[in-house]
Amino acid sequence: MTGPWSWRRTMRTPSTTAGNALKELKQFDAAIASYDRAIALRPDHADAFFNRGTALAELQRTDEAIASYDRAYRARSRPPRAYYDRGTAFVQLKRIAEAKATYGRALELAPDIEYLQSLYFHAKMHVADWTQFDQHAPSCGPA
Repeated sequence: MTGPWSWRRTMRTPSTTAGNALKELKQFDAAIASYDRAIALRPDHADAFFNRGTALAELQRTDEAIASYDRAYRARSRPPRAYYDRGTAFVQLKRIAEAKATYGRALELAPDIEYLQSLYFHAKMHVADWTQFDQHAPSCGPA
């Protein structure tokens, strides 16, 4: 895999492959059970934790999703994708200050991903944090 999410090193197991297929079929509970089996066999399986988090988020089990993303980035040297998804989960919970901090960390790891900048500054606006805004936002006034 290349691109901004290339931190992911493939660690496919039968359980993660099945979990991914079940997630595509929107059978999220079964997918989570499959990822849990992969994690039981390999407790440092970052991909299983990450995919488990996305399945939990689909079921609106956002706090559990955040915990899975946390485990994913502890198992793998803090991937930006786990921070991105964690920030999105915080937004769903209306915990904007935590989303801002999480998106900020993702930006530190992957400053070239433009939409992370947008998410970060959007979260900053919600908590009325205007620092650095003029440095990053395009001019809104007359040219």
